[in-house]
Amino acid sequence: MKFLSTLALLLSFSLGQLQAQTSIKVMNYNLLLFGDCLGVTTSQKYQWLGTILDEYRPDIFTVNELIPQTAYANGIKALSFDYNPNISFYPITNQANSNIVNALFYDKTKFQPVATQSVVIPYSLRDINAYRMIYLPSIADGGRDTLFLTCIVAHLKAGDGSSEASQRQAGAAAIVNFLKTVPDEEYVLVMGDFNVYSHQEAAYQTLVNGSDVAERLVDVSGKGNGWNGAANAIIHTQSTRLSNSGCGSSGGMDDRFDFILASQSLIAAGEPIRIDSSSYKAYGNAGLNYNNELSCSGNSTVPLSVCLALKQMSDHLPVVVELKVNSSVAIGRELHTQLRITAEQGLVNVTLPYPAQWTMMVGGMNGQLITRQNLDRGMNHVELDLRSEAPGWYWIRMTDQQGKLAWAKVWKE
Repeated sequence: MKFLSTLALLLSFSLGQLQAQTSIKVMNYNLLLFGDCLGVTTSQKYQWLGTILDEYRPDIFTVNELIPQTAYANGIKALSFDYNPNISFYPITNQANSNIVNALFYDKTKFQPVATQSVVIPYSLRDINAYRMIYLPSIADGGRDTLFLTCIVAHLKAGDGSSEASQRQAGAAAIVNFLKTVPDEEYVLVMGDFNVYSHQEAAYQTLVNGSDVAERLVDVSGKGNGWNGAANAIIHTQSTRLSNSGCGSSGGMDDRFDFILASQSLIAAGEPIRIDSSSYKAYGNAGLNYNNELSCSGNSTVPLSVCLALKQMSDHLPVVVELKVNSSVAIGRELHTQLRITAEQGLVNVTLPYPAQWTMMVGGMNGQLITRQNLDRGMNHVELDLRSEAPGWYWIRMTDQQGKLAWAKVWKE
């Protein structure tokens, strides 16, 4: 029995039409030498950052370029998150002995760290941090399936020379090696200031198109095939200034250095947590200022006070995205196992785990749900025909009448 003789002809609809959802708001921000920025006081930085955070209100806030002193993280918690008393942060690490470090702040009513400290991924320039957290609603009310979210935060080498590009590639390779230790079904975001100059650079390609297809990340911006030039100005993140005022880079808005990438597990419709690609933004960028300073005149993406704070706070803009969580996530799932599949030349044979009334959903790399089929109870396998489809990842998800899940993903050359 064959399904998907042509995927393009099948009904497509979003998960939002199927289940109520809540959101997890994520922001990554290069804070520009927070604690040691010439020409501004730390008190001013706390105020500007507070204005930005109060508007977006992230549940997870990851940062680059924090001076490695816990006092500054405590100050951000107390003074920049004054609207939310439930913010906490991971202990700062600095194994690379750098003058700037990463940090992760989180709402402790929604997340709980798995360990007291982040995992440090070795990188000679500065620490790359992997923060693994439990999503607390998944274990509330007797939920049986704990959901884990890992945020990997990196600040790769700056500079447009071949040596600098090689150092960025080394950092990207270290991240991919770490991803091999993370179970495929867990949820991962990789974010930070990557300092890459184009989609063709080796570091970026290693992250999204590496030789190990199971560890490839997804650029949810939809700009994975290129983001340079005025046509892509709306996702550029540096620089908010034309001239150097003593701290930070100049040159106007013409580079995309800051990223949030997602694991493949976050793109599949029907997963308990999935990424909303439409929510990805360079926060405060209206796309009006290519190769010019960030203008707050006519910028309707954020209030004027927030736009001014963004311009003064850093030479980077934050990047933001939302994760959608099924409202029933706390119920738990009794089965979350990989389906057995074989694939050859675009034909995929899926073996069902046991006899049941299975509902099959299949989708593509962008997260959209392409088809939903109720299978006959007596079936023990399904054949999918992907031969006419574009190369890339496809995901398959089976649900029985008791809500037990089985899943797989397949790469089509």
